[in-house]
Amino acid sequence: GCTFKGGVKGVELWIKGTYSASLDLVNSTVEGGVFAHDEFSSDPTIVNNGTLNLTVDTFTTGADDVTLTLARAENVEGVLKDIKDNAQATVNNTYYATLADAIAAAKTGETVKVFAGTYTLPSLKAGITIEGEVNADGTPAVLFEGTLSGTLEDLTMKNIHIKGANAQRWAYAKGALVFENCIFEATSVYALHFDGITEGATLLYKDCTIIGWAAMSGSPASCEFVGCTIKDNGSYGVIRTYFDATIENCTFDVDNANLTDAYQDGIHAVGGAKLVVDNCTNANGDMKDLVNVNANSVVILDGVAIK
Repeated sequence: GCTFKGGVKGVELWIKGTYSASLDLVNSTVEGGVFAHDEFSSDPTIVNNGTLNLTVDTFTTGADDVTLTLARAENVEGVLKDIKDNAQATVNNTYYATLADAIAAAKTGETVKVFAGTYTLPSLKAGITIEGEVNADGTPAVLFEGTLSGTLEDLTMKNIHIKGANAQRWAYAKGALVFENCIFEATSVYALHFDGITEGATLLYKDCTIIGWAAMSGSPASCEFVGCTIKDNGSYGVIRTYFDATIENCTFDVDNANLTDAYQDGIHAVGGAKLVVDNCTNANGDMKDLVNVNANSVVILDGVAIK
């Protein structure tokens, strides 16, 4: 005794985990079509168009005493396997053919899980987590090629390798940013570069590998490098900040060839910045050899002030 109104989607069904589903419409009217889509499909599909090999035993709209039965075709498991095998990412166990589709579908607080592979660095949005698969040794199995840029807001990235002439450049930080087990590899200059950081923002780099020049300016509430490895890319291997930051349990594996140039290797405190450096190691010498201090800045190296 019901009337279903909805334009082209009078009735929409999800088929999940079963081989058949039935819907009885008794003394009812359906205005518009009857649609169904599989749990792995990101977009509704008309049930009788064969896209997902779904068949309709009875399909009538605008009539009384309607019984609609949906049955999966025999090869549906193969179809779903193809969907999974060709997907680039998932959100809440929904598979997406492209990473861009997955990011677009993700809501605030949700995680986009990226399958192993090489991708052009996608456009990101605020409030989500991007998490890549890892190799057997725990290193990222996901490579993003390009430059991370634009406004990065309340973003978490895990197990992602970003590689480009500048891995990150022309970027602006806002909110809470967390990077865990990521690799920032600059083949030319900047591994990390923030042109601006909103006051009150927080930055955490945990267990990351930074290959190239890390330069940051702005007014964050906090900036921490914890358990990271800083490597020389042939020209640069330095963390340079214009604000207070903490560098803890990190390893600097730079060639020490450019220590006379504060821009190129080691640690550089600029513009009144205070850098607290604790329990870090220089793979090629003494940590003190890597410290460069500009003007009224200071580096606190294992409790000892260097000005």
